[in-house]
Amino acid sequence: MKANLLSSVDDLLSQGYEEINAVELAIKRFGEVDSIKTEIKEVYKTKYLYAKKLLNITIIVGVLGILLSFGGGIWKNYSVDRPINDIYSIIEKNMGNGSNPITDNMKNNLKDKVDKSFAIDYVTLQIFDKNDKYINTDTNLKYDYNYAPRMTIDEFGNGRPKTLLRFVAYAQNSKQIEIKGSNKGIIVITETRDIGFMIFQIVPILLLIYWVLFAIWASINSVNNKRSIIWIFVFILLNVVGYLIYYLDGHSLINKID
Repeated sequence: MKANLLSSVDDLLSQGYEEINAVELAIKRFGEVDSIKTEIKEVYKTKYLYAKKLLNITIIVGVLGILLSFGGGIWKNYSVDRPINDIYSIIEKNMGNGSNPITDNMKNNLKDKVDKSFAIDYVTLQIFDKNDKYINTDTNLKYDYNYAPRMTIDEFGNGRPKTLLRFVAYAQNSKQIEIKGSNKGIIVITETRDIGFMIFQIVPILLLIYWVLFAIWASINSVNNKRSIIWIFVFILLNVVGYLIYYLDGHSLINKID
């Protein structure tokens, strides 16, 4: 009896019926018998549960990938870019004269900013004379001030993390700020650590996993409903859009049969 029921279901699927409708109609053909209904529903129960779990995992992975893609950009803006700009602003607002450009107030504010920032590991200031045409690659000029609670700074102002964190991108940033009323300037060097680097590496992987899982889930539905194998390639290429086309095409086919 089970074989006849399954054969009837397959026949209805080949006619264009959706699986749930095909199952119900096959049961009706054999009479409303509880044992028949239980037997055939058990055959498909495991398949439905597997497909449902696969879809749930797919949705979770996709949503996580989207959230991280936005979160990485927001993190970089608020935790890396803004603190660096704040450092430059502190120096410009608290700068002294040509003979003493690095004031105590500037040092205190810089120290406070670095201590409160996760991303900034150190700040180094180097005074240069414009007449000497000093460029930033000249390591003969030692730093005039540095604050590095999480770094080891050598005599030329080059920093190395005391603790290397995996998946963290370290980047050195520099800017020349003019000392007003003099022919001097200050080179501001900071080093930042950015976990956004790790986030942007994870996002493409998550989105790829989502794409593959959704294509698998959609393909399972297509095969179960006895649809053309071409739909599998449609799901791989178009993903959600492909499934929407598949869904609308299926409903159109049912309407024609009815």
